[in-house]
Amino acid sequence: MAMPEEPTKKYSTDSVLSVYKATSFLQRLRGLLARKQLSASEALMIAPCRDVHTFGMRYTLDVAFCSADGEVLKQVRLPPNRVSVCKDATCVFEFSENNAQKHGFTVGNRIEKELINGCLVKPISKRI
Repeated sequence: MAMPEEPTKKYSTDSVLSVYKATSFLQRLRGLLARKQLSASEALMIAPCRDVHTFGMRYTLDVAFCSADGEVLKQVRLPPNRVSVCKDATCVFEFSENNAQKHGFTVGNRIEKELINGCLVKPISKRI
């Protein structure tokens, strides 16, 4: 089955990430249910969103919750049949297992202020 919308190519510090957008009520409700697993270079952005579930999923997801100002507030590995909530999040990025951090989605990192339908999408690593 097709993803919600055509991917938007965005570049992180070291890889290309195809971001699929789920912004309508029905797209957000369905999410990744009954879809093949995302590749290592794909993510699903759900906006607005502050909670996700993996009921009915057959694979584990990496989930990154982001604030309105672009900060990654919470990043979790979510096995099938689980729920995760972040009350301050405005959008969520779902990745296949072990891929959120590879694209710079770690707690405390900020997402570059490039908007796609009201959500920030270009990860940049925190440099120390």
